[in-house]
Amino acid sequence: MKHPAVSLSGTQNRPKEALISSHKGQRNFKRYSARRIQQAVHTDAGGNIPILPLISSPTHETCKRARREAVPTRKKRRPLFLSGPRQARAHRDFPPTAVQRPSYLNSSSAYVFPLASAIAWLPVAPPTPTIANMIDPVTAANVAVEAVGVCVKAVKLIKRAIETMKQAREGLLNLVNRAERMRTILDLLRVLCNELKGTPHEGQEFIPLNRDQCFQTMRELEGLANNIAGVWTKNKAFAGIHWLWYKTRAEGLVQKLHDQEADIANLLTIIGTTSSLKTSKEVHELKKAAMRDTKVVDAFDGLTLVDEESPELQSELSQFEPLRTWLGHVVVADGEEGQIVSQHYLSHRDKLSDAAYWSQWPALWTELEVGLKEYAESWINAIRLKPLSKANQMSFWTPLHQAVYNRASLEVVKKMLSAGAFCTLRTRWADFSYPDMTPLEIAQELGYSELYSVLSPVIHQPVPATTLVNLQARFHAIIRTELGDRVDSEHIYLPELEVLTELEVPRMCFPVKSAGNFPAGYIYRLDGRELIVKSYNMDDADRNGRSHIYRITEEEAYEVDEALVFGN
Repeated sequence: MKHPAVSLSGTQNRPKEALISSHKGQRNFKRYSARRIQQAVHTDAGGNIPILPLISSPTHETCKRARREAVPTRKKRRPLFLSGPRQARAHRDFPPTAVQRPSYLNSSSAYVFPLASAIAWLPVAPPTPTIANMIDPVTAANVAVEAVGVCVKAVKLIKRAIETMKQAREGLLNLVNRAERMRTILDLLRVLCNELKGTPHEGQEFIPLNRDQCFQTMRELEGLANNIAGVWTKNKAFAGIHWLWYKTRAEGLVQKLHDQEADIANLLTIIGTTSSLKTSKEVHELKKAAMRDTKVVDAFDGLTLVDEESPELQSELSQFEPLRTWLGHVVVADGEEGQIVSQHYLSHRDKLSDAAYWSQWPALWTELEVGLKEYAESWINAIRLKPLSKANQMSFWTPLHQAVYNRASLEVVKKMLSAGAFCTLRTRWADFSYPDMTPLEIAQELGYSELYSVLSPVIHQPVPATTLVNLQARFHAIIRTELGDRVDSEHIYLPELEVLTELEVPRMCFPVKSAGNFPAGYIYRLDGRELIVKSYNMDDADRNGRSHIYRITEEEAYEVDEALVFGN
């Protein structure tokens, strides 16, 4: 006998055998909505549930057995929404188990029992993640702006925690890398949406972006970052232990960010190509450029200080790529006793200063080569060395100051700038309107207008002047703490941070010379509006190669285990 199909909209067409007779079955049936039934039970093309021929009517005990086999009996229920240590205990006490289909339903016999009881064991599949919302370009741009702000704050907090929590390094690195990638892709979405709203295209009035899903992920990211930062601030000693509570959340969040990044990347291609704003190749290049510097790296990886006058390293100096050097030792001893540099070094430094003073440019290029090859130092910004007895007579003129004063040709000035001459260094004495003059100010004072444009500093790191002053003061305080009285007694010229703003990679070294045969000094670089410093062998306890790393902000300076930056 062929039974008619059962419709979910009513019971008038149902066969008598398929009606639910038990009171328990009726109660269970009312518990489930039609939507959940459609998700759990396969329907035909007309949305109807096919009913197989009824062989025997199931009893109440049959339904109970189906429930018992479907859901394993537990003494306790698994908590649904927990966090922190309670979540860890829940996963430990109740490991996840798959729902098994009852064995007697795996046979080929067409055994059917009431639908309400069947729903009790049928697993409900989670909804497929799809981009359901359609929003206009203005709203999409605003969503991207808010999400980018959350990512920026979260990355800053998490990166600070990484530098002091060794136990959580790997997990937090994955999270901060993924958050930074999400920030860049969202920022690219903002740019394209702004172009789209400025140039309307047919069919692009709305964008398929799931705003609620994006905000939910951003809230999770912000909450986790605040929790991690709170642990770091309150109790650094137990930060690694607390990380175990958040590790599972962090791993899940990394996967969410990965999935949403892929969705938005596809959305960018759709927006660019369907609206004729960009070609697919142009969109690909934009995404590639945006992701170029999203990986966190060690700021001092592959960098170290060497003793440039060590006989063992003379043959190997050509293998090193020298950093931009801050030459802080500007005063030498009056005699050979107590001299911390060799006579050979002093002789070439004097030849360099004489060549700049007398405009002997070929001799200047020769001495610059000597500094790079024999001492791994860039002398293009070196000032004339003075004996200790004449320390108060120093003018701090560099070769570029001398070249401008002597009205060197435009080619000579350009070659100096290509060699790394700084345009922001100031003199300490000059016979002009002011004692502290930059090369550009000297050219303006003398009316050498052909040099104005080339001497104007090109700023690659736009850090406010007040921020630089505060960072420099804290950096100098660290140096004075580690060097002690040497700074004043030897008239050491401490680094000026303003020159870092002229560098594409704002990184320099400050070697500290001493009578011992060991390298010592500082490597420092800007990281946005912060400064990170690594000191080598700056006290007796560190002569075995140990180092200290500091991160300096406008408010404080603190020691970290490692310093991390984005890009190179």
